[in-house]
Amino acid sequence: MRLNVSAPPFSTPRRPAPAVALTAVLVLVAGLLLLWPDRAGAAADPLISRDRPTTASSSESSALGPSNAVDASATTRWASAEGKDPQWI
Repeated sequence: MRLNVSAPPFSTPRRPAPAVALTAVLVLVAGLLLLWPDRAGAAADPLISRDRPTTASSSESSALGPSNAVDASATTRWASAEGKDPQWI
C-alpha cells in the first residue's frame, strides 16, 4: 500500500508582532533624534536656586552650612543639628 503525501505549500515564515512593533519604535526614536540632534544630549534645566542666599534652622557645623545645599557641588552638603526636629532650609 502506498500513501500519497504531498508536501505542504511553500510559505514564508511570519515575524512575530512584538518584533515588528519594537523595530517601528526604534526607527521612530532614531528619526526624532535625527530631527532634533541638539536635544539628544541636552542637560537638564539649570537650577534656579544655585548660589542663592540660604537660611536654615540649624547646622551641624560651620563646614556643613546651608550655603552648601545650593552650591551645585557633589562633594559638599548641608546637615542640620542632630536631635532637633523639625528642621528647614
